[in-house]
Amino acid sequence: MTARSKGRSLALQLLYQNEVSGDSPADTLEQVASWPEKLSARQLKYARGLFAGVLRRRAEIDDMLRPLVAHYRLERLNTVDLCIMRIAVYEMLYGGDVPPKVAINEAIELARDFSSEDAPSFVNGVLDAFYHRHADAIPQAPRPDRGEENDSDPPQPSDSHG
Repeated sequence: MTARSKGRSLALQLLYQNEVSGDSPADTLEQVASWPEKLSARQLKYARGLFAGVLRRRAEIDDMLRPLVAHYRLERLNTVDLCIMRIAVYEMLYGGDVPPKVAINEAIELARDFSSEDAPSFVNGVLDAFYHRHADAIPQAPRPDRGEENDSDPPQPSDSHG
């Protein structure tokens, strides 16, 4: 598992915990120190960047996701699935060098690891629709040198776009 994949996994857990607990983001981040899994500084940095970025852009991201789940209200979606999709949308729009297909594939993997049996196909469908509907707003990331995302010194997700 790459540093970014681990970072995404931690970001998902942070977002979920923050969503269900109602704790402040600072309180949620403070609890990371007590988690049994030890993470590298790179993994923590990436996770914190995703966590903070998704929270900062949450309303905007939710507004873009809402029409894609027309038969559901976002508030009624599985919280894990919603957090996964928020991460992927954030990475597509603000993730710097994360290609959209990588963001979608990573979201599908998170859904496999953390959600229900039907979640990967649901997440894939929503994110694919997002990608096609908002392709003009998604910056074109450079292609990684190898067949997967480049894991060398992952950049912090930024909000420089938009």
